Amino acid sequence: RKSYLNIRNTLFTLLKMNVIPVINENDSVAVEEIKFSDNDHLAAVITSKVDADKLIILTDVDGLMDRDGKIIKKVDKVTDNILNTVEGKGSGYSVGGMVTKIKAAESVSKICGADTYIASGRIRGVLKKIVDGGNPGTVFTRKNYRVSHRKRWIVYGLKPSGGVVLDGGAVNAIRKKNSSLLPVGIKEVSGNFKEGDAVCCMDRGEEIARGLVNYSSMDLKKIIGKKSSEIKKILGYKSYDEVIHRDNLVML
Repeated sequence: RKSYLNIRNTLFTLLKMNVIPVINENDSVAVEEIKFSDNDHLAAVITSKVDADKLIILTDVDGLMDRDGKIIKKVDKVTDNILNTVEGKGSGYSVGGMVTKIKAAESVSKICGADTYIASGRIRGVLKKIVDGGNPGTVFTRKNYRVSHRKRWIVYGLKPSGGVVLDGGAVNAIRKKNSSLLPVGIKEVSGNFKEGDAVCCMDRGEEIARGLVNYSSMDLKKIIGKKSSEIKKILGYKSYDEVIHRDNLVML
């Protein structure tokens, strides 16, 4: 959390000094432990940290194209159909191609409350066009809310140490009822984590949420599928009824 805030304060200080920070994922001094995966995801992380209104991703194509090669000017929601349209396509000059750009845009829309633009970097004055309200490529529209900075830190500031697989009841509860995650709704535990670590919440192979866990992986494996009232009898103690409290749970 301290490192996350330090980065945020550093960026704001540089901007106040009229310095434009240049942050690059595939830096020559980067090592595997600190890599985010690609510059598109890194851009989403920085968008979150500085409360940006817009994320602009410039590439070597004019924007998101449909199957007929026409630009999709506006995307309000990323659907499977959108992802299937671009699966496997991408520039030979970048890691991940269009798919990672779309996923970064979806994340920024849901969590940061910012618009994302994908456009060609070959257009003269492209940044000014977008800042002035134009759309020379594709815009992914923002949602009408912003996730708190603490929850953004959970998503962007922490590397997950493991994961839990949820049953249908738990998925419905956290998605539609804003509920906490209870042990009864967990089917499997993976990874080696301790209390307070970040873990991924999985549904049929897809990460649907991320949160801070209240029990270690060792203890959690003993209580999955059990009611909260049974925790103390099984473990000999009970710190919480919830495996992940809703205040520490972020839907993705």
